[in-house]
Amino acid sequence: EFGDRSEAVELFVDMDRAYKERLEWIQPTVHLCNAVLLGLAHSPGGDKASKASAILDWMEYHPDPRCRPDSNTYNTVLLACSRSFGDKGLKERAFEIANDAFS
Repeated sequence: EFGDRSEAVELFVDMDRAYKERLEWIQPTVHLCNAVLLGLAHSPGGDKASKASAILDWMEYHPDPRCRPDSNTYNTVLLACSRSFGDKGLKERAFEIANDAFS
């Protein structure tokens, strides 16, 4: 069980803020980001794909090479996309994000 999935996203936001403020208590890594993405993929919300895409973008452009996406990152983003639900627009956006992950 993953516990409260919203806490994973909150941790990600706190980590990003701490990194920007140059605090040393947490260092962003691909493993931490992948854990956040996995929690997001298993969360109850329908718009997981957009949130996963935002985290993936953050990772791809982050100045610290320890944050660069790996194969687990892309697989977890695809999982989040496959578990997205809602209206037709959300499903189409999830498909676009999944397709972009392979580009």
